Amino acid sequence: MTAIRLTTMTVLMLAGLAATSAQAADAGPYDYLAARYTLLGDYSRGNSDGDVTGLGLEGSKSINDTAFLHITSDMYDVDIDGSSSDAAIDLFSVGPGVHVPLNTGSTPVDLWGAVNYQRLGVLGAASSGLGLDIGVRARFSNRLEGSFTFTTASTESGNRDIDLDRWVLGVAWAASPQFDVTGSLVNADFGIQNAQDIELDNLIRVGVRFPF
Repeated sequence: MTAIRLTTMTVLMLAGLAATSAQAADAGPYDYLAARYTLLGDYSRGNSDGDVTGLGLEGSKSINDTAFLHITSDMYDVDIDGSSSDAAIDLFSVGPGVHVPLNTGSTPVDLWGAVNYQRLGVLGAASSGLGLDIGVRARFSNRLEGSFTFTTASTESGNRDIDLDRWVLGVAWAASPQFDVTGSLVNADFGIQNAQDIELDNLIRVGVRFPF
């Protein structure tokens, strides 16, 4: 996948920059535990449609001033129109990342990237492989943080490959130094070998985050 090659190059460049960058204020925490709930969203595959809800968990731990390890798990229930039972779409990733502060004046902004082990469970088919993230995070005030993340992954299971492209637009509000309220908008596309693509559109997620 071209996106994976480009993202890999970006992560390697970030790692090089991180090794030489000066210490600066982070645009958000890299030590935290978080949980979220998907309130609503749309599922589509060919002529089939449905509604999406779900639960997500996430954690991150700093290794040093610029490197971190993170883990995420999203478990979606899909209520497909005309079906008597829900279907499941599960995403799991874990891996190291690096972040680099950008020179943006008084607003702290970080560019970050991560290389992940990625496991996808899509309507009963499970596959695993390489996943990559590129993101930007900005702290607009002591309480308000915004972020954008693009994820691409290429996974395999026997003779069926599953590719993932996803973007997440997020916001976090610091209710206290130990507690953040979060919200995000998610769109994802699953490219499945020899089968119709699956799209998850306009997922609305709300949650909490606990910096430590």
